[in-house]
Amino acid sequence: MKRPLDGIKVLDLSRYLPGPLIAQILSILGARVIKVEYPGGGDPIRGFPPFIGGVSSLGATLLKGIESISLDLTVKDGKEAFLALLERSDLLIESFRPKTKRKLGVSKEDLKEFDNLIICSITGWGEDNEWSDRIGHDLNYQAASGALVSSNSMPAAPYADIGGALFGVIAILTALYQRKDGNSGPYHIQLPLVASSYFLHLTTWTHNVVETLRMEDKLPLSGALPCYRLYKSKDEKLVAVALLEPHLWEKFLKIVGRQDLKKSQYSYSEKAHRKVEALFSTLDSTFLNNIAEKYDLPITVALTPDQSANQDFMKPFVKVGIDRALSLTLPFFYNNELFCSDNREISEVGEDSRKILYSEGLERFLGKEGVGKENNSIYRKVKRIVFNFRRYLGSRK
Repeated sequence: MKRPLDGIKVLDLSRYLPGPLIAQILSILGARVIKVEYPGGGDPIRGFPPFIGGVSSLGATLLKGIESISLDLTVKDGKEAFLALLERSDLLIESFRPKTKRKLGVSKEDLKEFDNLIICSITGWGEDNEWSDRIGHDLNYQAASGALVSSNSMPAAPYADIGGALFGVIAILTALYQRKDGNSGPYHIQLPLVASSYFLHLTTWTHNVVETLRMEDKLPLSGALPCYRLYKSKDEKLVAVALLEPHLWEKFLKIVGRQDLKKSQYSYSEKAHRKVEALFSTLDSTFLNNIAEKYDLPITVALTPDQSANQDFMKPFVKVGIDRALSLTLPFFYNNELFCSDNREISEVGEDSRKILYSEGLERFLGKEGVGKENNSIYRKVKRIVFNFRRYLGSRK
């Protein structure tokens, strides 16, 4: 299947989770992604635990099929090689704080001559306010966006980072469409991760405009209602109960013989919660699964990732490559087909430098200061042979 972004070239200067996730999604959709990494260092995502054979599991998933070139933007030749690559690219992704951008000469002002270039600038706090140059990570952005108001606990996932990546892809596709439609630039996307966290917690904010929230206030969809929360079953399984509609709540109570709890459905009282908790503590998870299926009730026993991966609804999306790293599959079918990173290689820092420069007619930069050399170590050659052999065996299954 021809991929929608075939022919699009992306230069990725970003680090950590949001930028590389944007780049990986674009790559899955057909774009050629060239990751620019500092010689001898590279993206810290490569060192994020746990590891598979010495490679970060998360890094391996995000870097599949991504080419890597080593460039030092603080020296003349490295910067010139970068600008030459940029001139041949459709999109730049970067995640520096404003002061660092200015220091490296990659701010939108520095790059204004590239009038057909789309620039996606990932920031924590935005680019033109008193927080702009503050350091931060996903947890900081969630905390500052009001996202933790009802939990007072660690979030289950880096929602600001992952949400920011998804919104970044939307913005980039919007810019590509506008550019193709003949609209003139500039095409500058400013992506504050704190705003992404705000957007993902829409129900918190729509509640807050009516009723000012305080820390630890429960919301209707985050545990305030007995009919929509998590419970422990008799056999100590975690059970998700989403009986929001009155007829479903009443049907459930009739099945278990507890019609006396009808008025507890939307009650905020601790007493009502304790009564329903006591009920579920007498019900076995197998029984709950059975009545959910038989009577069409939204009750689900929580699964571990391994248990979930074995379910029919997840099997098309959860794929592990021959390198034992998760292959990212976009969570939608398009004409009954899936977009997936499949069994693509993971390049080491700067491994593709020579190939990239030759393919772009920039071989004059080879051997120059600030331009990394391709990794041709014996270890890497053996690793590639093993990878290709595993891919060959997989293709014969």
